[in-house]
Amino acid sequence: MKFLARTNEWEQSHTILSKYLVTRLYQLVDIYEVISYRYPITNGIILLEELYDTATACLKRPKTKDRLKSLLEECIDGNIQTSIINDPVVEKYFRNIKNDLQPLLSKDNKDLDETDIKRLQSISLTYIATLNKKYVEFIFSELKAIDLSSQDLDPKFKKIDRLLKALVAFALHDGHSIIHLKISFKGLIKDSADTLIEQLYRIFSFAQIRNYQFFINNTNLGSELHTQLNTKSDNTSGTYSFDASGKDAFSAFRNKVTTAYRKLGVKNTGININDEIWENVNFLNESTNQLSQLNFIEDRDPIIPLARINTLEESLVKYQKLQNFEDEVLGKIEESLYLYHLALSVPTIENSYVLLWTSLESLMGLRTNEADIKTIKKNVSSILALGAIGRRVNATIQRMRTTANANKWAKIYSPQNDRSANEFDAIGLCHWISWITDQNLKNSPNDPFKDMQSEPLLCKQYRDINENWKKLKDLHTVITLSEQNLNYQLDRLYQTRNRIVHSGRFGRAGNYLWIHLEWYVAKLLAVSILILDNFSFDLDLDANPRDIVFGCLRGQHQSSIDYLKRHEDKIINFDNVLASGITRFPVLCF
Repeated sequence: MKFLARTNEWEQSHTILSKYLVTRLYQLVDIYEVISYRYPITNGIILLEELYDTATACLKRPKTKDRLKSLLEECIDGNIQTSIINDPVVEKYFRNIKNDLQPLLSKDNKDLDETDIKRLQSISLTYIATLNKKYVEFIFSELKAIDLSSQDLDPKFKKIDRLLKALVAFALHDGHSIIHLKISFKGLIKDSADTLIEQLYRIFSFAQIRNYQFFINNTNLGSELHTQLNTKSDNTSGTYSFDASGKDAFSAFRNKVTTAYRKLGVKNTGININDEIWENVNFLNESTNQLSQLNFIEDRDPIIPLARINTLEESLVKYQKLQNFEDEVLGKIEESLYLYHLALSVPTIENSYVLLWTSLESLMGLRTNEADIKTIKKNVSSILALGAIGRRVNATIQRMRTTANANKWAKIYSPQNDRSANEFDAIGLCHWISWITDQNLKNSPNDPFKDMQSEPLLCKQYRDINENWKKLKDLHTVITLSEQNLNYQLDRLYQTRNRIVHSGRFGRAGNYLWIHLEWYVAKLLAVSILILDNFSFDLDLDANPRDIVFGCLRGQHQSSIDYLKRHEDKIINFDNVLASGITRFPVLCF
């Protein structure tokens, strides 16, 4: 996390609930936040659109039946928070949807036939037509109905969280940029709590496409790019201007420039990704007639090549820099590393996405004769799910430390058994998990709750863990649900890759699927490097390093799941967490 409003920065009318609403909004779009707490990829309306598109494709290409069945399972999976039946709008206003979809999965595990597929196509299209124009209005209607001054906090926290997840997912799907949302949400701390929902509604204005005039410095862009952008020179100010439209200034500028890059690529014209065009852009908003500045590099827009976050570097730096590992170690996964770094540098996000997926495929070990996507799902979902506990704990620790520093807490909280416990270390993380789940701290001198109350989001994150994780079976549930969710996401990522390869289309949400795919690939590369670097005996000449890496990782996952299940009634403490092995690979836990 990067942003935190200090206690004295809030407009004085803000309440516990209004503060939670604003900080949770920002957390959802904060690219520095642990991935477990960022925005979801889907919501009810997005899943319905996917269902329609996949059913339509399936009628033309029957090979996509497996994807359609997986998607249908996701849509009505009650354990997945972002499924259709758990969508806050669908759940309240369109309850019959489960009854419409459920029978299509209750056919003795038989394949969906053409009649089923056409039925799915019809059902999804009907709900899309009904929901599409009303979805956001329903969300804001529900938000307005919440009394932000109420002291009945827990049910309202839950309702706010569900509504905000659905809202942000729809906003990104609908064309808003992460940077615009992040900056806008940050500004809400200065607004009155009484007008908060009204101000939030103005940020989105979903149906409105705005017009902007952009001004860029007289840089060496090349005549071809100037032509594509249709720039006009202003000799007085030494700048060039061009017009663009979009949901917000960031998305309007980005879409115009990236479209120009694609057209230059068609003509085989050289593209310089180091163009200064992304820095210090001024724009005139026609609706406000005000001049403002954009800086894509400083604000880390993940879609811009120069601003893309390198999760691999940021993960390994906790241990040692990538360039400090031996060439012999890096050489064992050289192709995957090369493709990953190439993906971060190419101008277009479509090319980057395909390269990331190719990097993922090339990294896979334990291959069989089954389809590549099945191997990927077995490897990736189980391995990344192993870090699900650590990621939630780590996110809460980082937020607690940031809050403590910002608000100058008198007491520094840490595990009593190891005051210097390092959450990026396997042993240290066990201490932190034991501390954060210790219910004996309540009302004791070491209870952090009193200090946390000034930061409602931190308070809720801590309570969600402290009050709900009591026994090892609770950890088992978190990991298995994470694995199931990752399986659904991998199907989605694979379908997007196929769409790009076969039709050149990315889809409406493709930009933000890239962020998740980059994280998956980077974490697997990081843990592979660390395993190979610590490998202490000689490999057989014919041994595949990838098989050793994924054998080690999947073996640990199976061992951990078995331990948690066999000892499900044991309490969560240091010894039991350590014995479970869920922190063995801490690079997966942040």
